[in-house]
Amino acid sequence: MIFEIEGAGLSEIKNPQKLLELRKRTYAAMKEKLEDTKVFSEVDFLPDILLPPDGPKDLKTLYIGAARANADGILVYSTESDYQYDPNGLCIFYPTIIGVFISTGSRAFSTSLSKSILIDVKTGFIYSIIEAYGDSDSGILPVAYISPEQLEIKSRTNTVEALSKRVAEKVLNLKK
Repeated sequence: MIFEIEGAGLSEIKNPQKLLELRKRTYAAMKEKLEDTKVFSEVDFLPDILLPPDGPKDLKTLYIGAARANADGILVYSTESDYQYDPNGLCIFYPTIIGVFISTGSRAFSTSLSKSILIDVKTGFIYSIIEAYGDSDSGILPVAYISPEQLEIKSRTNTVEALSKRVAEKVLNLKK
């Protein structure tokens, strides 16, 4: 079972539709990468219906919910992102002929960090604490073409993919 705890950091994504798109993409990336490793026989997300109505208050609540779903283990993770924009002071000239030769546009970056805990459902034993980083770069573009939301979605997806690989590696090492 997998459960995502909402990150405490600020997000550049304010639109609820974009937040759902982010959740869908990161869930799909996480599930696909974990299933591709062939380490896990089945990968599912913990349904909210197995948790208290006001959400999980602690790890015990989460692994009890996973036990109700008859899972062997639960991966609890959280992802936070940060956005950095490096404007080019000469970008005001970009629409002109001078701008084509002098100013190169602006650049933006988004970096994400995922932290996770792998817990045995039957005993409550924490097998491992795993971290992964991911980033996204806009390249050098005019300001109007830089989308902080898309950069954050891309960096979070990259981070979750990296986290999935690290989790699979840790589980393989546990089996040895």
